[in-house]
Amino acid sequence: MSTSKPWILSNFDPTFNKTITLKKPNFMRTTFVLVASLIISATALSAQDCQAYFPFVEGASWTIVDYNKKGKEQGTTSYTLTSLADQGSEIVAEYDMTMSFGKEEIESSFTASCSEGEFKVSMSELYSSMVAQSMAGMEMDISSDDFTIPFDAQVGDRLSDVSMQLSSSSGPMTMKTTVEHTDRKVEAFEEITTAAGTFDCIKISYSSRAKVMVANVSTQSVDWYAKGVGIVRSESYKNGKLQGYRELKAFSK
Repeated sequence: MSTSKPWILSNFDPTFNKTITLKKPNFMRTTFVLVASLIISATALSAQDCQAYFPFVEGASWTIVDYNKKGKEQGTTSYTLTSLADQGSEIVAEYDMTMSFGKEEIESSFTASCSEGEFKVSMSELYSSMVAQSMAGMEMDISSDDFTIPFDAQVGDRLSDVSMQLSSSSGPMTMKTTVEHTDRKVEAFEEITTAAGTFDCIKISYSSRAKVMVANVSTQSVDWYAKGVGIVRSESYKNGKLQGYRELKAFSK
């Protein structure tokens, strides 16, 4: 499913259900960081039935740490599930998120749903609020696919590609951003241990491409997700060489 919404950010639509505080914004760096970061039934569904590769328990909180290729910490992202809404055919969860990279900090919120045997979140939900203030007063148009992981995914399964397109303009200047995750494939089920504990995970590989104006970055990535927890570890490679990774540092519910 694709969503598209044009707006003037100086008159940000309150129905879009986002809050953001950005200190010392750096749009290009933030966009590339988010790449790392980086998804409806006919019968009644309860939160206990949601076997998603993401937390769906109110009050759950977790922290992910980003590292460079040498293992040096680059920043952290902390999440809290603040509310759950049982809509009968799906469970909708709202999350608060705080990203800290050096002196830069972003506070935001997003929603995700659990339905029809899969977890899904719109890429535009994640990306749009994070660049909003850095483009204040500019006219924007954003469209994206839903990022999904089926509950019953098996080794060898091909998952849907995911992409997001962002166009922003102010007078004669137009800036375009594209983020794509392609060739998503379930590689294995593996046990992964981090500072947060040991988890049974699904391993998903994919190719990523981020283009911001004239800058173009392509990588190959591998993610490990655990049911009820979300991402446990993620690794990014270029030409077979590790470029950086993320790990779950803490998790509680």
